[in-house]
Amino acid sequence: MTLFFLNLRRRDDTPKLIASCAIVGEPQGFSSREREFDDAGAARQALEAAGVEQSRLEYVLGRIHGDWATTLELTPAQARSLNVLRLADTE
Repeated sequence: MTLFFLNLRRRDDTPKLIASCAIVGEPQGFSSREREFDDAGAARQALEAAGVEQSRLEYVLGRIHGDWATTLELTPAQARSLNVLRLADTE
């Protein structure tokens, strides 16, 4: 079984957030992408559009402080919607 985790961290000392997808299990057929958000508001909009539940969204965004990173499990569809996961065979 392959699991997908959103890694979210702050870019240096700026409001920008960097998102990537960690692939745990069998990574064959998938590759991770990195995406930058201008700020937490832009990340929130993308997470909402990807269908991440409000409580999980609040949890992950509430834990990004300074140089701390946070992680949230995603479905493959959510990761693709956030543009942090690519299907290697088709894209």
